[in-house]
Amino acid sequence: MAPVQPLRVGIRLSNIHSSVQPVGGILFPTYLWTVFFKIDGDSVNVGVDFKLHGKAIVASTPGNHGDLGDNTNQGDVPIPESLGEFRTVLKPIPITPL
Repeated sequence: MAPVQPLRVGIRLSNIHSSVQPVGGILFPTYLWTVFFKIDGDSVNVGVDFKLHGKAIVASTPGNHGDLGDNTNQGDVPIPESLGEFRTVLKPIPITPL
């Protein structure tokens, strides 16, 4: 059997639907904070007990107040690439031989 090659993957979130409702006559904007989790051969292996050992890699983004611009209207709000895009290479998870 040929060894499994790393796999390039990407996730892109393009829009979030805002259903902003006024609270006390004030429209509050929508905010977004994204975080992506990666579990692959970079940080995890399968032990002799057939369980995963290691930790997930956490890839956070620079989300903050105002990161989606002025979005106090209802409807689709575009998500900037800096918040909604994650690209990585997934590596096979190694298995510890018995």
